Amino acid sequence: MKKLLFTLAIFISFGGYAQEVLLNDYAKNESGDYDKSNKYKQLHFSTYTKQNEGKAFEGILIKEKKGYSSSTRPYISIPIEHIAEFQIFLKNGRDKFLKWENTRVENNIDDMSKTIALFPHKLLVSGDDYGYFSKMSDVKLDFDSSGGTSKMTLSVYINNGVRSDSMYLYMIDTSEDWKDLALLRFINDLTVEKVQAEIDKINGSGDLFN
Repeated sequence: MKKLLFTLAIFISFGGYAQEVLLNDYAKNESGDYDKSNKYKQLHFSTYTKQNEGKAFEGILIKEKKGYSSSTRPYISIPIEHIAEFQIFLKNGRDKFLKWENTRVENNIDDMSKTIALFPHKLLVSGDDYGYFSKMSDVKLDFDSSGGTSKMTLSVYINNGVRSDSMYLYMIDTSEDWKDLALLRFINDLTVEKVQAEIDKINGSGDLFN
C-alpha cells in the first residue's frame, strides 16, 4: 500500500490556541496539485496537541476548514479505538452510494434523499454557537440527488437545548470526480497503524529513523 505522507507543517499556537499537526491534504491530486475547484480544502483531517498537556489527541479530528483546533467549529473527534470502524463506515458508505446512484440513473429518478448509514458509536462533536459547547452526537452518511447530480454527505447535528450547530461535508459529488478519488485516498490511509504512528511522532515516542 502506498505509504501515507503526512504534511510536516506544524502550526505554532497563537492567542492560547492548541498546536496542531496536519495530516495529508486530500484536496491535492496525485501530482501534488490542487484540483481546480479546490473545494476539498474545506475538508480537513488532523491530530492536535492538547493545550495543557502538549500531547496529541488519541485519534483524529474532522472539520470543515484549516485552522487551529479551537478556532474552527464544528468538528468531530474520532478516538483511536473507533478509527478502524470509521474506515469501514466510509468504505461501505461509498459502495452503497455508488450502488444507489446506478439504480437511480437506471430508473430515471431525478430527486432522491435517503440516509446511507449511521455510525454505530456516538462521537464527540464540538460546536460554536455564540460560545463553545460540545456533545456526543450521531454521525451519518446521506444520499442526496437533485438536478442530475448526486452527493454523499457526512453530517452531524448537535443541540444542547440552548445552542445548536451542524456540519455537512460533501464526501462525493458526481459532478466532481476528483472528490471521490480524494475520498478513496483518505479511506486507504485511514488505518489505526498509520494514525498511531503519526500520534507517536507528535508525542516524541516514534522511531526517528523509521
